[in-house]
Amino acid sequence: MSTVPHVGLFPKFSVTAWLLRIVGAAPPGFSRAVVASALFTVAFGAWAYAISVRSSRPLLTWSSGLGFSWLCLAPLIIWWGYLALCQLLDHSRDITKPSDDTKLTSTMIRLFLGWRHMWLSMTLGPIVGIVAWQYATAVGRTPLQCYWYGCTFGVLGFVSGIGFWAIICTARLVATLCSLAGSVLIPIVIFTLDMVLRHGR
Repeated sequence: MSTVPHVGLFPKFSVTAWLLRIVGAAPPGFSRAVVASALFTVAFGAWAYAISVRSSRPLLTWSSGLGFSWLCLAPLIIWWGYLALCQLLDHSRDITKPSDDTKLTSTMIRLFLGWRHMWLSMTLGPIVGIVAWQYATAVGRTPLQCYWYGCTFGVLGFVSGIGFWAIICTARLVATLCSLAGSVLIPIVIFTLDMVLRHGR
């Protein structure tokens, strides 16, 4: 059985939902952090090692390694962000009607996991990938290494779009809660959001 909250509301075709399902499917007692980090670390790390061996020179520098580490952590950060959103939705039940709560939960889950993040992802992915490719070319990397830089950091830009979209969704949720509960409860909503972000795991 899946341990992902509200999995029944997940769209069938969604990059974000795919990442969440994999992280949430970690066996009992097995660290989700390891599962999440392994998604990109194994794939792109093995590719980087193969290129380094073929080129007879190291592929990663300290700066590019730091960027690569963010890609490895991306699924885990998305997982934590989704759990924080779910906890915020749970806390909102105290200030919303049952009918509003059901509709709000369904709308926000589908919005967070839907295709609209692609506007950001498909913009950031190529831009970051091209910049990384140009950087690798400028410092004298081989064509194969330049290809790795472009693809790897292009994927990093793509998943960054998911993160930025999550921020937009959270802001929209807070605005919706304020409109449902009335402006007098805005401080309560902000306090609830702060508590979720601090303690949501």
